[in-house]
Amino acid sequence: MGTLREIVTAIVSGPEALAAFAKANSKLGLYGNERASTAQVNDWIAFAEKIESTTVEKFPDVVVDLNAHLKLRTHFVGHSFTLADVYIWVALSKSSMWKDILSSNKYIRYKFLVRWWNYVNALNEFNSAKDLIPKSNQDSHLGGGTFEDLKNAEMGKVVCRFPPEPSGYLHIGHAKAAFLNDYYARKYDGTLILRFDDTNPVKEKEEFEDAIMEDLATMGIKPHKTSHTSDFFGVIQEKAEQMIKLGLAFMDDSDAETISKMREDLVPSPARNNSVEKNMSMWEEMKQGTPAGQKFVLRAKIDYLSKNGTMRDPAIYRFVDCQHLRTKDQFRVYPLYHFACPIVDSLEGVTHALRSNEYHDSEEQYYWFLQNVPGLRPLTIKDFSRVNFTYTLLSKRKLQQFVDNNLVTGWDDPRFPTVRGITRRGLKMPALKEFIFDLGDSTKTVCMEISTLWAINKKHIDKVIPRYSSVRKQNSVVLHIEDKFDPQTVEVPRHRQNPNLGTKLITRCRTIYIDQEDASSLVDNEEFTLMDWGNVILTKIVKNPINNQVEALHAKLNLDGDFKATTHKLTWLPTLPEKLVDVVLLEYDTLITVKSIPKDANWEDYINPKTEFATYAYGDINIDKLNKGEQFQLERVGYFVKDSAPGEHPIRLIQTPDGHVKNVFLAKNVTERTDKEGKMKQKKK
Repeated sequence: MGTLREIVTAIVSGPEALAAFAKANSKLGLYGNERASTAQVNDWIAFAEKIESTTVEKFPDVVVDLNAHLKLRTHFVGHSFTLADVYIWVALSKSSMWKDILSSNKYIRYKFLVRWWNYVNALNEFNSAKDLIPKSNQDSHLGGGTFEDLKNAEMGKVVCRFPPEPSGYLHIGHAKAAFLNDYYARKYDGTLILRFDDTNPVKEKEEFEDAIMEDLATMGIKPHKTSHTSDFFGVIQEKAEQMIKLGLAFMDDSDAETISKMREDLVPSPARNNSVEKNMSMWEEMKQGTPAGQKFVLRAKIDYLSKNGTMRDPAIYRFVDCQHLRTKDQFRVYPLYHFACPIVDSLEGVTHALRSNEYHDSEEQYYWFLQNVPGLRPLTIKDFSRVNFTYTLLSKRKLQQFVDNNLVTGWDDPRFPTVRGITRRGLKMPALKEFIFDLGDSTKTVCMEISTLWAINKKHIDKVIPRYSSVRKQNSVVLHIEDKFDPQTVEVPRHRQNPNLGTKLITRCRTIYIDQEDASSLVDNEEFTLMDWGNVILTKIVKNPINNQVEALHAKLNLDGDFKATTHKLTWLPTLPEKLVDVVLLEYDTLITVKSIPKDANWEDYINPKTEFATYAYGDINIDKLNKGEQFQLERVGYFVKDSAPGEHPIRLIQTPDGHVKNVFLAKNVTERTDKEGKMKQKKK
């Protein structure tokens, strides 16, 4: 079935590398020899991929299933080795829990699996491939961060929730909350609830709900249950009425500005001492939406003198003149999030509410509702720090303004910090997860360099994506090879250090394109290397007498020359039109011109006036065969994602940052920033 080392390398490199290897080696029988075998192999691959995230309590169930399957079998699928065997072997080799079983007398319980394990490891091919498997335990993917145990947590009983508002798309700030909730739910073999906080019908759209679920799937997060706060509107309304009758809430007819001023000045509302009867009468008016009732608001009666602003009789219900997506016209009054959240957390059995520490001041309020709203049970809050990034806006309101003013193409624009924006730009979710978990569950708020995230991403993609070539059209130079030969199509690796990615076809001919910058770096009689071809010796340089730019080059092949001895190793493309495809390289600058918006400043003053830069180029014809969304490296240029569907020309190629401060071409056009002033200074070339 091919060299096992190549297969294992592809597996540990990631799904893209494995897919490329399987495609390039379709005759090796990696999926068995029968059509039905493919589905079975894929099932076992999926099974193997779950082993790494299996908890200690669930791991015995995993090995019981594996053991039972092998009772009458030598291999997992069919009568010979397939990817199913290799995947299971890799997964178990990485598992510290499997090693614990083998080192104890527990292995006796799994004799069929142990028989297979010993058989596989006795084979030289498997034994010699062990060094390729990362030395990791079940939580190796968490990075270098530390994670405290949850207080009051019981194995199998922990319930966490991720409660996004369906009024926008998930961004990298939300990702931390999603990943942490998922991590703790899995760690304690518990439950993760995706709850849509749909308490503001004015802002919510069904498309946002669909997008959030799609983004979570992209992140590899699979909630056990999905719910809506609106599922509990009836119960929440009953709780509000109970609060009124208990004297714990009052109706206020003051306008919003007056209420805000009273809270700021620690002054009680004149309505604070309304009778229960008057409050209930006003409550009914608000529910019916009478002209007067539409102006009322229900407030919790807590402590208007509190040093904690969230405790100063906060509003908990208001009238909203808008039809709700799910409940339609059933309700005309809606709870505020901070009132609904503890109620629904309690009703849904949430045991641990993970909250960003930007809400730390509201914890006292949260616990007050748990203790004073009738029928609620206690639960535990765990704080974590919000993650901010340099040169990055995470405010939905501000991002919406970019969309509304056509400063970007939409919520999936590659300049946006949304999950779909960064994935479109080439960020891999394992890289984002590593970045988030490197931070741990610290409560210290930090502003991270966005370049750090892209540098981590580079480590994830560099070894598993193919290489192609491009030449900028502007002032490109034709290099004439003086040797006589017919055009030759040859097969070369798609990645010189990763043969598992297969090969590509390139054409060598007597006239080729190279970049003006490369041509200008050469000197008379210099020997240099044409990548994926060999050495040539320069015989003539033709320059424009006016601007001194190189117009043409002439050279002779020296294929026996030592490429290690040359200073310049250049990319090139044949001048044959049928071997080229038009591409446009799209590079992006940040949406704002400072690392962070100064406090009390008008953020619009720091909007970057120009953030997209296009460079037109000739591209390797192989790029035309790639699917939209495939990622690769343009050698000596950078990483890119194909952003065009098949047949669309010129092909849009979005640059993926690699963590360097300056982009390849952008640095030539954009100017230096002065963080102090936040202005862009044009740098003349």
